[in-house]
Amino acid sequence: MADRYDPDPLYEDAKEILKNDLLHPTMTIQRKLFVGYNRACRLIEQLVLDGFIERYKDIDGYTRYRLA
Repeated sequence: MADRYDPDPLYEDAKEILKNDLLHPTMTIQRKLFVGYNRACRLIEQLVLDGFIERYKDIDGYTRYRLA
């Protein structure tokens, strides 16, 4: 993998957490890892870029995530 970013020390923890709960990924990461909104979003972006989760639009047009 190319060096697109410096890996976050909580990256693996975020992966484990999102294996079980993808309904509200940002809020879940914030609450379980005690991080702010921006860091939670960066973790989610890293997981999307690495192909662990993917974005999709639900029937109402909201962006959701699912395991890739």
